[in-house]
Amino acid sequence: MKKTIKNLKELRAEIRIAKRDVKEQEESLLLHLRNVRESLKPKNILLRMLSSVSGIQIEKSTFFKNGISFGLSLFLQRFIFKTEKNVERKIYHWLDSLFDGVKSVINKFSHNGEVGSEKIEDRDHR
Repeated sequence: MKKTIKNLKELRAEIRIAKRDVKEQEESLLLHLRNVRESLKPKNILLRMLSSVSGIQIEKSTFFKNGISFGLSLFLQRFIFKTEKNVERKIYHWLDSLFDGVKSVINKFSHNGEVGSEKIEDRDHR
């Protein structure tokens, strides 16, 4: 409901209020326009895409901090994986040596190097 203007003083007051409202709306629209323009920049589109794909919240201000922590995490995971592979290889080598030793001991005491089921099968065929 509009207020009825009765004199020149009220008209001028309403004009000032209207100009103030227009200025506030223009500033608000300019701010929204700047935000839209900023969000449509290729680097910001890329950051949002990476954020949605990785699940990591990537803000422009925290991108480097999170990027460094993510990179460090990735580096440590690869280092641990590489170390794990080396330990795994050493354990396999040790187990192979152990089984080769056990096999050579068994072969020393078995007849003609035959072990277990081979010896039984050979006896059955004779």
